[in-house]
Amino acid sequence: MRSGNRIGWYRYLPGPYIRELKNFVAAGWSVREALVAATKTNAEILDMDDRLGTLAPGKLADVLVVDGRLDENLDELSGLDLVIRDGYTVVEGGKVTIPRHLVTPQPKKAQ
Repeated sequence: MRSGNRIGWYRYLPGPYIRELKNFVAAGWSVREALVAATKTNAEILDMDDRLGTLAPGKLADVLVVDGRLDENLDELSGLDLVIRDGYTVVEGGKVTIPRHLVTPQPKKAQ
């Protein structure tokens, strides 16, 4: 991946994160506990749990949907089906869908 090229960025990220989560499971944590540590607990440690870490009204949210049972198999994290980042769908059906142009509303003219 070339520097500055954002297309395909998600394909390079899962490996290290999956290995880290598997290390937690190997240490005796359940898959669910490892996922909570990676999301909710990290937000609490950073004192940002009022804005991050869980899906709740009023919180910032980047959402990913995997094709599989992530709660049973952490390798499913590499099978991203949908990613919503900053309110925009950037991966859909496993393919990058970053729009070329975003529609910006024109300011209303003063009467």
